[in-house]
Amino acid sequence: MFVHLMEELDKAALDLVRGRKVDEHFLEVFRIAGFIEVEKGEIKVKKSLFKFLELPAN
Repeated sequence: MFVHLMEELDKAALDLVRGRKVDEHFLEVFRIAGFIEVEKGEIKVKKSLFKFLELPAN
């Protein structure tokens, strides 16, 4: 079950990086983990999310 959850988090993180809509529950997880900031409805992705995905930050 843990592996399935991590796969879903990976998919949601990739969707977020690609600018796609992400379920609000995943957004809350990413916010709590410190991967994103939400200001005035705008989502700002932090470099730590790229490290989580093992992708180079742009």
